Amino acid sequence: MIFGFDTAGFLAKGIVLAGIATCPGTPRNIDVDVQFEHIEAPYVTTLTAEQLTNDFEFDPDSTIATEKGLWEVAGMNHSRFKTQYMLDYQDYTDKKSGKRCFAPKKITFQVTYENTIYIASDSVQKGCRYSVTKAHEERHVDMDLRVTRQYMPRIEQAISRGAEEIGYLVYTPETAQESVETFLAPVRAQVEPVFEKMIQERRAKQATIDTPEMYRRDTALCPDQ
Repeated sequence: MIFGFDTAGFLAKGIVLAGIATCPGTPRNIDVDVQFEHIEAPYVTTLTAEQLTNDFEFDPDSTIATEKGLWEVAGMNHSRFKTQYMLDYQDYTDKKSGKRCFAPKKITFQVTYENTIYIASDSVQKGCRYSVTKAHEERHVDMDLRVTRQYMPRIEQAISRGAEEIGYLVYTPETAQESVETFLAPVRAQVEPVFEKMIQERRAKQATIDTPEMYRRDTALCPDQ
């Protein structure tokens, strides 16, 4: 799982938070749009159960983390999140200082959930075992999607709270390196705790899928395998 803020689409370099003295007033009614996208890679069936365990057993966001020690690893779902901010704005030149002032109009926050389902090559030729493993991992994906979508309104509210602290932005070459971090600071301070809570909740709910009872039920579906 990757959690970070990709600011590549965020304005141009050289923009920093401005004081009211340079750009009068504070922008109000900044729109917030939170977008969610799910990207699922094709199934991977080229690794053995042993290879899957060795490669992913220490990854807290692979389902092996909850399956470890309970079952022979026949499959797993490996996932990660990517996030990105984008900003719509209006700009003008302050006549007194000659500096350009940028007024934020809309913040767009994109959340992308990427996942790959692995099914051990040992199971590929076992029709029933393959189908049961596939269905099990798809339950993990469904749980991830359900929890993530439930948190989208909370993330939007967090961004709106952070947006209330945003002032105008001013282009100043001397402080160009600080531009993006300075602007995003109040928004990130609100969003990161909510996002972390979502990650912890999804991990806890994923563990409810990987229980001895669940495995016994799945095993019973393929008694000869």
